[in-house]
Amino acid sequence: MRLGGSVFKAKILLMHVIEQFTYSVTDTIQLMDHYTTLKTIAQPLIEGLQKKLKKAGVKADTRVAKGIPAVEIIEKARKDHFDMIIMGTHGRTGIQRFMLGSVAERVVRTAPCPVLTVRGLSNRVAARNKTPRALPFI
Repeated sequence: MRLGGSVFKAKILLMHVIEQFTYSVTDTIQLMDHYTTLKTIAQPLIEGLQKKLKKAGVKADTRVAKGIPAVEIIEKARKDHFDMIIMGTHGRTGIQRFMLGSVAERVVRTAPCPVLTVRGLSNRVAARNKTPRALPFI
């Protein structure tokens, strides 16, 4: 069985959302819009993933969007009647999650379909390499 093959006939969308507020101010008080630069970086990366999937026999479309990531993902899922969303997560906890928020968490809570989250590779490696604490021997 292949994902996207003849058994499932799945349609896959590889989607990357660039934050709508991609501006910064230079030391000369010029407002810089970084959206075009970020899209120029994201587009070939997402198309590279699409090519890898194609080699594996999986058809996938791509989309680079601008907006609030969780909102864009959820709206696209509703509009196109997604059966499932699969997305990566940084696995932030504590103050980082409080300060930065969690796109994956918001999608999980509000998506119109099931959501599968996949922890980033660096987090999996760190968890695997973590030495468990030993209890003191009495």
